[in-house]
Amino acid sequence: MDTHTTIETIKNVEKLLGTFPFDDELATIIRSNVVENIHSHSKKQKKHIKYEDRLIAQKIEESKEFSKENEVLFTMADEGNVTVAMKYEMYKDKMYDLLSDNDTYVPVNSNPLGSLQKNVKELLYKWNEQGYLGRVYHRFALTQTDTALSKIYGLPKIHKEGVPLRPIVSAVNSPTYFLSKTVDKILKACLSKAESYIKNSHFISQVTKIKVPRDHIGFSLDIKALFPSTPLDLTVQAVEKRFCYIRERHDITLQELIDAIKFLMENTYFTYEGKVYHQIHGTPMGSPVSPTFSDLVMMAFKLVVQLYRKLPA
Repeated sequence: MDTHTTIETIKNVEKLLGTFPFDDELATIIRSNVVENIHSHSKKQKKHIKYEDRLIAQKIEESKEFSKENEVLFTMADEGNVTVAMKYEMYKDKMYDLLSDNDTYVPVNSNPLGSLQKNVKELLYKWNEQGYLGRVYHRFALTQTDTALSKIYGLPKIHKEGVPLRPIVSAVNSPTYFLSKTVDKILKACLSKAESYIKNSHFISQVTKIKVPRDHIGFSLDIKALFPSTPLDLTVQAVEKRFCYIRERHDITLQELIDAIKFLMENTYFTYEGKVYHQIHGTPMGSPVSPTFSDLVMMAFKLVVQLYRKLPA
């Protein structure tokens, strides 16, 4: 901080984030921590920092005061590099509207943190001894004592009518985060990507080449709430059918892997406004392994559709 301006520090952080494969959730947390550290440093070292740093610190403070006085929330949009300003009361109403879906979320009276920490710790100890974690960890590194329940927040879908929110359950630093990343690594290392996987840039380049005849209409299909709609039973079935490939590259048994998957999908707990909720269906957006679970289920659906198309009429 003494030899770099705040702008240079932020540029270096962004370069680092672009160099290594950080997931979006972790990258957001790193950015937030960097901003907090910059702000804290600027407040403590007012006489020894550069003019640019003092100016940025002043603007940060003014922005916080404006947000507090006007009860305005600033957040990122669900799609696109866009910042959204929204009245906090409106944001809360939309969040509670999401959480009122009793088929997906239910409030709980007791805090499950202690039980989650204990169960995850025991499972990780076992996997560590059996060599399933990729490397051997010291037992103290797997205690889970410094973890907390996940937190939920919403990203505005500004491209949709009414600007609904996409629920994100931030699993970073939760008891299940490391286990989720471990299961995800096992599945990704042993299974190939879905054939339908395509990068946005490549998709755009291909779509722009398509010419739609005047008597045709181009359209796209989307799945509503893909992650929360991903069923546990179909996820398990998809893994069972592909376990022959997993067994070739990993020593984990089918039952141990299935037990871990069930544990992750059945124990999504998070807090909002001081209340604890349980997601009782699907997998949460914000968990490292959720995209892989959903991909497996969608690949299974694709195989069913392909088989159906080959059957005689």
